[in-house]
Amino acid sequence: MILIIGATGTVGKEVIRILSPAGITAKAFTRNRERAATLLPHDVHIMQGELDDVASLKTALNDVSRLLLITPSDPQQVSWERNVISAAAESGIRRIVKLSTLGANPDSSSLIARWHGQSEANLKSSGIPYTILRCHNFMQNTLAFAPSIAAEGAFYAPLADAKIAMVDARDIAEVAVKVLTEESHRGRIYRLTGAEAVSYHRVADLLSEAIGREVKYQSITLRTAKENMIEKGFPSWEVEELLNLYVQFRQGGGERVWNDIPDILGKPARSFAQFVKDYAYMFRGDF
Repeated sequence: MILIIGATGTVGKEVIRILSPAGITAKAFTRNRERAATLLPHDVHIMQGELDDVASLKTALNDVSRLLLITPSDPQQVSWERNVISAAAESGIRRIVKLSTLGANPDSSSLIARWHGQSEANLKSSGIPYTILRCHNFMQNTLAFAPSIAAEGAFYAPLADAKIAMVDARDIAEVAVKVLTEESHRGRIYRLTGAEAVSYHRVADLLSEAIGREVKYQSITLRTAKENMIEKGFPSWEVEELLNLYVQFRQGGGERVWNDIPDILGKPARSFAQFVKDYAYMFRGDF
């Protein structure tokens, strides 16, 4: 049996959508049973608990042999994942697949990269066979632009002409299922990106084509982006982290394409053009 921690998130839901029709038994670990029941297939075992409650983790790990570890970016992320790894070690888990980020490093100046780097180090030292999936920015993150696109025909970001090799979460999910169910991926670290790096100008063109009306991209200043995030109540650490990420992308730090997805899946990574076709209804406001 496979336990999915982060089962109601962007990647976790897609993993379960693959496992369930394939007849692979999965458990979903969640803090909100009712919400999970509305999002996940009926045959999924839902285990309610908290990542800082080791007892609930140990209960969820009963009869589990493999674990997919996905946690949100948060100052408590390292301690949460340490709890999971420790409970898994005591429970005799045979494999952990951890979702991480490109550039993960315990010494990184980026908080998120540092947190993931520390958790990767904890996992490697645990003795549990592991696979690490270092992921680029999700294509699904652009769905945050859907309300302004539907209302104004425009979206706003502080990225100027930067190109980003965004990855579709559905591809990440397919890779996760492969490495969870095959034995040849132990001890491997994979880097998951899309097939090409695209600018938000190109994103606007593809959206225009997909939804049948013009969509414009307006590049805003970092200062305006910061003010917008503060107004929306983003925590200070996240504001600074996102601003740093925007600067990295504007300097070309998001352009590199890795071939790990086609190497693992035997098919190309999904393009952004395919992504916007599949999610056009959301960008049109039909949700």
